[in-house]
Amino acid sequence: MSQFKLHLLGPASIEALGGSSGKTLNPSFAGLLAYLALQGKPVARDHLASLFWPRAESAKARHSLRQLLSRLRKAAPGLIVADNERVGLDASLMELDVDRFEREIR
Repeated sequence: MSQFKLHLLGPASIEALGGSSGKTLNPSFAGLLAYLALQGKPVARDHLASLFWPRAESAKARHSLRQLLSRLRKAAPGLIVADNERVGLDASLMELDVDRFEREIR
């Protein structure tokens, strides 16, 4: 059963089901969550670091990724699934408006 609704169509926001209204996401939160949600599988940390911080040296980019993931874990406990090499989302905890839209247009 999903615990979070992630809205990517329109202003990006996330809401905890059964909780308060959705929280609008800043661009870095929204970008990373959208990318991970649409990938549908874990992504290499190095790839994410170079994708989201292309001008930063590798160590700084990975540090920035760790910081963003830490903030995301606080905002959506349990949603981020990560190890030392890969980062993904627990799809069982998330309802994505893009998925619903695609089902409806079929």
